[in-house]
Amino acid sequence: MCSMAFFSAEADTILSVEDTIPFSASTDDAFEGGILIVCIKREYSLPNKVWEMSQFGNPEHVKDCIDLTASNDEKVINSDLSNENFRQILEVYLDTSDKSVTIEVAKQFGKSDFVYSVSVNYIYEPIVDDEYGFDFGSNDSISLMSTNADEFENNYFGITDDPYIGWQYSLFDIKANRAWGVTKGSNEIIVGIIDTGVDPIPDLVDNLVAGYDMAEPDYHNTETSVVINDLPAVGDTEEFIDTATDKHGTKVASIIAASQNSIGITGIAPNVKIMPLRVTNDSGNIVAASYVRAFAMARVLQLPAVNFSINTDNSYVQGIRIGIDVRDYGWLAVLQNYQGIIVNSAGNDSCELEIGGNPVYPGTFKDDGLINMIVVGSVDQDNNVTTFSNWGEDYVDLMAPGEGILTSYATNIVRDDTTGEITSITTGYEEVDGTSFSAPMVTATVALLLSVNSNLNVQQIKNAILANVNVIDELNGYCASSGILNVNDALLSIGPKMYNYCVSISTTEQISTSSEFTITFPINQLQLTDIYVDSYINNSFLHNVEVDLEVGEISMDLASITTFVGAGNIVLEVWFAAPADTITDKFMLANYGFSVDVGNNSLDYSYYLLGDGGGTGSLDSMISWIDFCMEYNSYMVAVDVNRDGVVNLADKERAYQYLNGEIKSLF
Repeated sequence: MCSMAFFSAEADTILSVEDTIPFSASTDDAFEGGILIVCIKREYSLPNKVWEMSQFGNPEHVKDCIDLTASNDEKVINSDLSNENFRQILEVYLDTSDKSVTIEVAKQFGKSDFVYSVSVNYIYEPIVDDEYGFDFGSNDSISLMSTNADEFENNYFGITDDPYIGWQYSLFDIKANRAWGVTKGSNEIIVGIIDTGVDPIPDLVDNLVAGYDMAEPDYHNTETSVVINDLPAVGDTEEFIDTATDKHGTKVASIIAASQNSIGITGIAPNVKIMPLRVTNDSGNIVAASYVRAFAMARVLQLPAVNFSINTDNSYVQGIRIGIDVRDYGWLAVLQNYQGIIVNSAGNDSCELEIGGNPVYPGTFKDDGLINMIVVGSVDQDNNVTTFSNWGEDYVDLMAPGEGILTSYATNIVRDDTTGEITSITTGYEEVDGTSFSAPMVTATVALLLSVNSNLNVQQIKNAILANVNVIDELNGYCASSGILNVNDALLSIGPKMYNYCVSISTTEQISTSSEFTITFPINQLQLTDIYVDSYINNSFLHNVEVDLEVGEISMDLASITTFVGAGNIVLEVWFAAPADTITDKFMLANYGFSVDVGNNSLDYSYYLLGDGGGTGSLDSMISWIDFCMEYNSYMVAVDVNRDGVVNLADKERAYQYLNGEIKSLF
């Protein structure tokens, strides 16, 4: 008997009978004997239905059978009842690991009218991904980035207290920094990381929740079946551990949820929680049953989203190499059972994924009606498709940065010999390449969307992301959306209204002596999103900018008589954002929320407010760029909105377009 009968229900209607998928494995294939994944046809599948071995013809050698879809959670049960694709999935254990016997037993199951498919437990062998770039080394050997303004590469440094944000160009390419004005994520949102594990490094430990080791569950008890959701959880001193030599899972997790904690890097959704579902065993191998268990667990736990930066085809898996073409219908069934969002990397085969060719799974399971998956390819810093990324508008939905992505990981973990508890972790930081690292950017965006509205369904989430990409003509044909992820626009599309604020410092006369100023801002109401240093100033060695996010203060010193700053230059622009429900235009009209102290009469400043594309009110009721730039040739309020180095009518026109909702971004 296959156990676990928490609940039983009668089907209201009988679906048309499905055909059984022919079993095709041979002893020449790489699989682990003694384990089978048996999928029941949809018309016979009911939540927690109990199956007797006699219903499958009493196959020999069966010692245990576990319903991976069993649950006593009413939410899960109701979800299964409403899911027309639901199939029960049984994990069958034999009393022998002999491959020939395993195949014969599989064929016996396949003769049953109740069975949709039978799969053996294929083995995937890991390879070392050599697509990595510059290694920053361990945290013991890195010198922190200084606060000199000439090191404001792309104006990133200072947005958070995390010291390496200056190297995280991808955050700003996808407008994550602006999205933080709406949300940095909710700690009630838990995202599954189906990968090699996640190490409890300082960047991640505060956002880790107990997960599961899906590679080697304890099935030694043959007297009673083991309930998968009673498996030992991953503990903070035991099984978080990333088994991959390249720490693949930890790097993926750091892109999503590295905390903004003054350590290392920052994640795109730095306040959400992540749950590791480890699918690699201690020897580094991955078996097909691990995937099935992991997605079954994600469904049982009702995780709203999972990141799956793994693929399989006949030669390559991202981080894994196999020797056969595997269309694993057990895997397909468990994906169809799971009703959250699956974000999958497109793979690194440098090939087009097209209907009828190059079957890369699970992405090409879309042919079977899998609608809850987003497949992500990668682009470089110039928005060109990376040389390694797979592409194809049939299966790839959008692109995200995937080259030179800074990640954090554990270079060394030391445990107490007696207790096994972790006593120290050495953290490293490495720039990596691969679609594995593009996918988690989209997963983080899903988490941010759910943090704003946890009731969004799969289609609403997909629409918010795919309808709000930055469309690039050159990507036409490479992905279905022809665009690159835009986190900010995706968030704004689901309803929150945003104000963007700027404090602009400009010169009224030529500066040839030291000149200092300080900007203070309400840290509990505004999110610092960007710092723009004029190129003339930025190239000077004799000045510095300091950002103190604890007190909300930004200061700049134009030092030395050798620093000649001409009249009319924009010295600095500091950008902030806040959702409309936390700070109002009335507040800004009353006191602006800022305090600016300039050091001499050669500097002037202005504040201005830009709405969320007209959604925050009429132009007349808002402080706007126009209020300060009616005399656009004046040195006093020169604001270069389009950043072309010239303040003219083009800036005024662009501000109007933004405020009227004709364009979504100023930059």
